[in-house]
Amino acid sequence: VGFSALLTATTHDTSEVLLRFDERCDYWKEQIKYHFGGGILTFQIPWLFKTEQGMALRVSGMPNQLKFGAHALEGLVETALLDFTFTINWQLFIYDHEIRFEKGEPICFLQPVNLNNLDDKELSIKMLADSPGLKKSHVELSTSRHSFLADPDRGDKWQKHYFQGKLYS
Repeated sequence: VGFSALLTATTHDTSEVLLRFDERCDYWKEQIKYHFGGGILTFQIPWLFKTEQGMALRVSGMPNQLKFGAHALEGLVETALLDFTFTINWQLFIYDHEIRFEKGEPICFLQPVNLNNLDDKELSIKMLADSPGLKKSHVELSTSRHSFLADPDRGDKWQKHYFQGKLYS
């Protein structure tokens, strides 16, 4: 459904979100709510997702898609364990600015995550100088990229080395 959300300040450092639905208000006000406070708008996801043991769903906003005045929050849902639906929350952060969600517009992105063997992994931090080959490749790529970006005659061209399979090393 299409709808608009307006974050308004009320007294005593609290806020309220006013929702205006294009249709079926009685139905949608149960699916999209403002009940946590703090500008958090909650969307009830109407499907039950089940995954095999060791798998979960990363729930976030759409990658590379911005919405002025609102940001989807992210979470990891252990769908192998849960027998109920979940929600996605959006943070509204600009007061007195109407934010529009269009009918058919994606409100979340679901990405499967393999949780198996994560406990066996360790983060390590190493100095780039300790890996001469990697350092050489990094310096070459950085120098090439900086030169390319500094060229006033490049117009709308891009290097696209990675997309063409041309890696440095």
